[in-house]
Amino acid sequence: MSSDNALAVIKAIQSSGGITLQNEAQLTVAFQKAGDKTVEQVLLETGIFTPKQVAGLCKTVDLLNQNRITVLEIATCMATMLGTFSTLDEALKEIEVMARPEGQVAEPDPVYEAPEPQFASGQYQQQYEAAQQSGQYQQQYETQPHYETQPQYQQYEAQPQYQETPQYQAPPPAGAPPVPGVPTVIKLLVNAHVITQDMLNNFIQHMYAAPQTTWQQHALNLGLLDERTLEAAVIGQQMIDAGQIDEAKFSVCIYDQITGMCTFRESLQNRGWWTGA
Repeated sequence: MSSDNALAVIKAIQSSGGITLQNEAQLTVAFQKAGDKTVEQVLLETGIFTPKQVAGLCKTVDLLNQNRITVLEIATCMATMLGTFSTLDEALKEIEVMARPEGQVAEPDPVYEAPEPQFASGQYQQQYEAAQQSGQYQQQYETQPHYETQPQYQQYEAQPQYQETPQYQAPPPAGAPPVPGVPTVIKLLVNAHVITQDMLNNFIQHMYAAPQTTWQQHALNLGLLDERTLEAAVIGQQMIDAGQIDEAKFSVCIYDQITGMCTFRESLQNRGWWTGA
């Protein structure tokens, strides 16, 4: 399966903010391992997009395969639509509308070409063509030293650039009693971008200040989530522990719960990730 056009569409969505870099990496690996699977099968199996979005993505890839739209036009449309708070579904629909009618071929994306040198005299023109044919210019540039051979650049590359900052480490108050670690459910909600780092730090501080209060009550008191979302998140963790879903599917369905599109269980069932048994 040729996945170049599918990956080009995925890149356009990521660069426009429609999906994360982690989603793009996951999709790239999925297409590399796809074998004889269709684009639709790969997109559905990753669970990143809804079935409706997968249909729109497949239509976009088909338009690209038929040369009825270019990658640049897709990226421009994505950036414009998603930049005005439109949904990915609306962006994909707009791409279908702006594509050329069937039978018409889009002009290829412009590629920069360096202009040929202009000569005031035919003598210099002949010298240039002779040098180009003999490879004189190419040999001259190939023998020039590259910057990576300089010791000073190697020295900086060998030094560690960044050190990973440990997560979930808010400083406890002086003399605070020991408190259990951050619950797994809270970690899942942090990874799903439901709870921010500032909210997490505040939650930990309250756990240190009142260890006799359950973490569930702390989460509710601080407004991190409501009772229904808390219940759904706990169920989601249990399903992850049982191997019924993975963390990526948890993140998608808990988002549907929070936005009110449907409940966590309904989201799982609608996407075919859980039968309800």
